[in-house]
Amino acid sequence: MDRLLALAAGLGLAGCVGAKPPAVTPAADIVVAPDGSDAAAGTAQQPFATFARAQAAVRGAFAAGRTSDVRVAFRGGVYPLAEPVTFTPADSAPAGRRAVYAAWPGEAPVFSGGARIAGFAAADDGAWHAKAPPALAGGFEHLFVNGRRATRARHPDTGAFVLLEVKEDPKPEGRNRTGDSTVTLRFAPDQLAPLAGLDAEALKSVQVVVHHKWDHTRRAVVAVDPAAGIVTTRGQQMKPWNPMSKGCIAYFENVPGEARAPGEWFLDRAGSLTYRPRPGETPDAAGAWAPRTEKLLVFRGDPATGARVEGVTLEGLGFHHTDARGGFEAMQAAAGVEAAVMADGARNVVLTNCSVAHTGAHAVWFRRGCRDCRIDRCRITDLGGSALRIGDLRPPSKPEEETWRITADNNILQHGGRHFPCAVGVWIGHSGTNTVTHNDIGDFFYTGISAGWVWGYGTSLAKANDIGFNHVHHLGMGWLSDMGGIYTLGRSEGTRVHDNWFHHIWAHTYGGWGLYTDEGSTQIVFENNLVHDTKDASFHQHYGRENVIRNNLLAFSRECQIRATRVEEHLSFTLEHNVILWETGEALRGPFDKLRYESRSNLWWRLGGGATNFGGKSFAAWQAAGKDRGSIVADPRCADPAQRVFTVAPDSPARAAGFKPFEVRAGVYGDPAWIEAARSAPMPDFADLPAWSK
Repeated sequence: MDRLLALAAGLGLAGCVGAKPPAVTPAADIVVAPDGSDAAAGTAQQPFATFARAQAAVRGAFAAGRTSDVRVAFRGGVYPLAEPVTFTPADSAPAGRRAVYAAWPGEAPVFSGGARIAGFAAADDGAWHAKAPPALAGGFEHLFVNGRRATRARHPDTGAFVLLEVKEDPKPEGRNRTGDSTVTLRFAPDQLAPLAGLDAEALKSVQVVVHHKWDHTRRAVVAVDPAAGIVTTRGQQMKPWNPMSKGCIAYFENVPGEARAPGEWFLDRAGSLTYRPRPGETPDAAGAWAPRTEKLLVFRGDPATGARVEGVTLEGLGFHHTDARGGFEAMQAAAGVEAAVMADGARNVVLTNCSVAHTGAHAVWFRRGCRDCRIDRCRITDLGGSALRIGDLRPPSKPEEETWRITADNNILQHGGRHFPCAVGVWIGHSGTNTVTHNDIGDFFYTGISAGWVWGYGTSLAKANDIGFNHVHHLGMGWLSDMGGIYTLGRSEGTRVHDNWFHHIWAHTYGGWGLYTDEGSTQIVFENNLVHDTKDASFHQHYGRENVIRNNLLAFSRECQIRATRVEEHLSFTLEHNVILWETGEALRGPFDKLRYESRSNLWWRLGGGATNFGGKSFAAWQAAGKDRGSIVADPRCADPAQRVFTVAPDSPARAAGFKPFEVRAGVYGDPAWIEAARSAPMPDFADLPAWSK
């Protein structure tokens, strides 16, 4: 047990693992422990050692005619995985029964895709050095020390450089891309000093990461001309609608000799690891883990043939440490990247009270042919990509491959996009009738929730999604553009976005919106949402049809409050019964003099009662031109707007305008410790944003 406590300390679980078992042994048919044996009986006294052995026992129990649920209990500790735990249709529970894989009460079993690195020795300069174990002979691109993600040797240590010029040869013709191209990036010459003198072999390990609009590109460095400030890369031809260009920001990773700041590390080709410790860390007590797998848990049904994984519950289990290797060619939301937990053909599968953490890429994906699955009260943090993905990124070819009715409720989804900055917190692709409620989604570099995957008015499956009571906050931080607290695409009839709390959303250049209806968003109702402190508008519609923005409180957007971009012949949206409160910027921005929209019974108020600008007109002139009916300009009498307390006074004129006050109940719920875990998580300081985004 001492060995397990040492391992758990490195995972941040020492308070859970090794605790005394409860006085009464839990009702479990099968027991597994890290120090068990697969040749044992699988009892509390003689536990199995592996997940695979427990699965075999569950299959055997159902095959023998078991008429009730089968329950497996895992003792606390670390279970190393050389390959993912895999469920196939053979692991399904018969109709009316469940196969339950749960933590022993009060303990925290963790299934780790990593190997521990031990034997650190401190050098005279304060750096630590160790040799990667044989299990990591293939290398790795992520390292986690004492339960925290370490930073692969980075230049600069913080921030980024602004590109002076970008050239591509050959250039794509129009929107067509026919192959690879060479791209040269020009920096100020002094910014490339750490790359000067590196030979071709050393350069192969260096990656340059460029952020451009809503996306990013990660490539190996092919050549460097330090005197000219030129870095050469090669990859797919750039997308004409979002290429790397002058003014984009860029930085380098895995640069030899650049593990200089606390928490940075570098692995050379011989497997020698250098790590610069953070304050308070000591080499003899370091829990350093590097991943050797890219997946931890797979539900492998075959929707096309009707072979499904059904009736499985995972409860209280942890899945930690995955890798993501190589470069990345720009793709919105990192849509083509897989997750640590992958599900295809899953029916009635439940993840409850689990943790997924320290991933190289996305965390959980219910992808193709999944129905009636649920993830609740899970903590999904420290992620290379997204926290949760629902549906496929390509349209299903047959109904059996469609994903429907996935519920994500009461989860903490925080600190993502660490390897794929363009990833979103929760992504819904070609999928409808899902429920995403009461989640805390915070600290991502791009959008919080994305729903829909059709650009324009073509056929879409992303309909009737219920997105409510989510707390979505601290997004962007000035690193990417064109983002929203929620971002929607395509025909979405029946989708409701309600009772959410969106705030602190800050783009690199343009964007940083609260509610963002992009290309073709249709018939979505946004109601009872609180939106505040965004860089641009609280609501922005690029183009769409018949969306309704009703009874929201929209406050303190910097550039403008309501923005629209494209003029179309049909009704674009209706704005009604909202309170719109601001301090800087315009009320409206965009072609509102030509746009087909309806505005009625809203309250508008600029703090201090300053002049308001409605399409270049005064409010009275705006109404006289037929652009609004029944709205007023008046102080809504919120309790303390400066402190972001928006409670509306009983005698507020907003009520007379038709606004119905709503209680903000967004975010997780349940026991106080769970609520506090979401509330107290450290978030980026929006008072110290990058200079390029201000």
